[in-house]
Amino acid sequence: MENFSEEILSLLDGINCNGSFVATGTHDLVVPGLSVNKVGEISLPISAAQAQALISVAHKAPFGKGMETVVDTNVRSAWEIDAQEVSFNNPQWKSLLKEVLNTVKEQLGLDERDIEAQAYKLLIYEKDDFFVWHKDSEKVSNMFGTLVITFPSEHQGGELAVRFNGEEVVVSVAEAVRNYQYSFAAFYADCDHEVRPLLSGYRVCMVYNLVQTKTNISALSANSLLEDIEYCTELLQQHESEFASPKAILLEHQYTPENFSMDHLKLDDLPRVRVLLAAAEQAGFFARLALVTHYQVGDLEYDEYDSYYDDEDDEGIDTDSASMGEIFDESISVEHWASEEKGTLGDYYLEETDIIKTFELGEDDPLEKEAEGYTGNAGMTLTYWYHYGAVILWPKSIHLQVLQATGHDVATEWMGFYAQTAATDPAAMHHIRQLLDSLDINAIANTRHATEKMDMEGYLAGILVLQDNTLVQQHEEILAAAFTKINIPYWIKCLQQFPLELSTSIFEKAIERPDKNNIPHWASIVETLLTSNLLPEFVGIQAQKVVEKTPAFHHFFAYDEQQKQYSDFGYGRTNREIPEEYSNKGIATLRTIFKLCQQYGEDTTWFSGILQLLTSVQDRSFFVKMLLPVLFDAEQYKQYRLYPLMYNYAIDVLQQKTAIRPEPLPNWTRQRPNTQHDTQIWDELEQFLLSPTQQTFDYARVEAERRIMESVIQKVEIDLSCETIKKGRPYTLRLTKNNNEYERNLKIWHDDLQLLKKLEETR
Repeated sequence: MENFSEEILSLLDGINCNGSFVATGTHDLVVPGLSVNKVGEISLPISAAQAQALISVAHKAPFGKGMETVVDTNVRSAWEIDAQEVSFNNPQWKSLLKEVLNTVKEQLGLDERDIEAQAYKLLIYEKDDFFVWHKDSEKVSNMFGTLVITFPSEHQGGELAVRFNGEEVVVSVAEAVRNYQYSFAAFYADCDHEVRPLLSGYRVCMVYNLVQTKTNISALSANSLLEDIEYCTELLQQHESEFASPKAILLEHQYTPENFSMDHLKLDDLPRVRVLLAAAEQAGFFARLALVTHYQVGDLEYDEYDSYYDDEDDEGIDTDSASMGEIFDESISVEHWASEEKGTLGDYYLEETDIIKTFELGEDDPLEKEAEGYTGNAGMTLTYWYHYGAVILWPKSIHLQVLQATGHDVATEWMGFYAQTAATDPAAMHHIRQLLDSLDINAIANTRHATEKMDMEGYLAGILVLQDNTLVQQHEEILAAAFTKINIPYWIKCLQQFPLELSTSIFEKAIERPDKNNIPHWASIVETLLTSNLLPEFVGIQAQKVVEKTPAFHHFFAYDEQQKQYSDFGYGRTNREIPEEYSNKGIATLRTIFKLCQQYGEDTTWFSGILQLLTSVQDRSFFVKMLLPVLFDAEQYKQYRLYPLMYNYAIDVLQQKTAIRPEPLPNWTRQRPNTQHDTQIWDELEQFLLSPTQQTFDYARVEAERRIMESVIQKVEIDLSCETIKKGRPYTLRLTKNNNEYERNLKIWHDDLQLLKKLEETR
């Protein structure tokens, strides 16, 4: 039996489209009505005087270097004018452009594509101007190539050379433009090309970005590929046993992640992909279109070391002139799947033995380069990224073993895929159950952020389609852990299908989990059910849970208390401004509780429990940022029976807080912080703190000790400020007592007066 790689590559080599990587041609002269701002209308052919006039308003053409755009006349020497400064006033120019695009489509093998040309730059080359070998970056969405139209003008040299896959085409425009014709050339963005030095005269051309607008891939007749599909199917079936893991068949072109999809495949890549996908379906294989990324990092080598590198500026490294020496790290992975693909393998690493290709990896120029200068003891490095179009193939017989080697995100994505096909695929239900059984429930439920990597919609779709309550019970810990990752419509769908006792158990576990976002999400779900009059029995149980789970709700509302709990040392500064997002969630949760009280408030014991919960939160952030905004919005909330009770409570609290105006302390005695940490430093400061007359304390120590002292003071709320006196050796850290606490309390008192006044005005 012949080698599978050789057979499949031989088959694909015979599948071609009618196109080339470069399109060229000429067009008879049409007066374009070419006009340039600050120059005026340009006549044809372009004279030396007009070329100089264009140069007078142009700027030196830059080129892309990594993430930058730079000017370097050793790489590119030319002049450019931005497209918005250029206009074509003769309508016939649009007709000419349309004819040119029709020719370009035919020669590039794009008959089934709709494309357009977007004006980019007007370029002027004078004697000795050039542009070295390079690739064009994809400057706009859906860009796949470049079109250059050269205007008639007298010149010599300046040939455009385009190279791809070992083949080179040289486009000489000088003769055509001397004969009063336009010359045009178009090529794909991943083609290397250069503009050779201009020997004399001026070369003026308009550059367009070629952009794909719409695609009708089905226009490529499947009938013409039937024999190839049939033969490819036989190959896959014959060699299925050789697939111990997925294999990647590389296409001819590189693609950027931004513009990669079935619609953007170039030349022969399109029919070859169609054959592989169709054959895989018939042979019992999965096949997905993806980018294979070859990553390399190695030593940076450069011949002109002193001229290019400034050790204070890594951006000075010229990646185009540098080369990679010894490679000390590389990998081959699939990180980007075509946008239309469902059921992928996520970030999947490949062995080189699993790659089927006609070329050596890394023999072409990479699509991305990055250089890094010296870092500590490490030398300078150069990093390359190659992005090859590919079809990833694996037989369905090894699918479960492949998924078990990937992460939870991949397994749950496939659950969604199988849930969609369950109606037509008898094996789908079995596959979903296998994938669910492969999940480590305890590890997912008890590992922070584990569920963030899961496709929760796919996971839930798989659970719902099985309609197995025992399975739901087994997975309730994951459902509780992923509580906020499941949106409200999906939760409602689950609640409508799950048994009441299971739904209640999942929600109870979610409320008790420490995730501070769980309770506001719970409130949003309950309010949606209330508003829609859905699942009233479940809503009634959830209303009761507000009282039963008072500690959990109390913890959510008490933002300042949370800051104390989560501060590094348990006694840190707690007067932090509550984030607006958090306060909005608190307000929304209160709104749900108000609505629940309206419906279930006849139960006086339950109603008293709600009051006890809301009035027991001795937390200023809750009072000011959550409760008062609700009470101020009387028009919305006054209808609820809970409103007057909470209103009176808030009035009483504010009246008590504003009854006595804060006064400054009578002397300079300050209390030692109530902490078990840094006792040695506080012992040293205790006599100073308790002194009623001493206001300053000078701490003359080496820098390390001064830093420790200042850090300890900054951890706590205490009336001390720090200042470094840079006089003598060692410097002195001067501690000065102040009245910060009094000033804070006085500000709060004034704020409370304003809040009381505003609240009374809503009466």
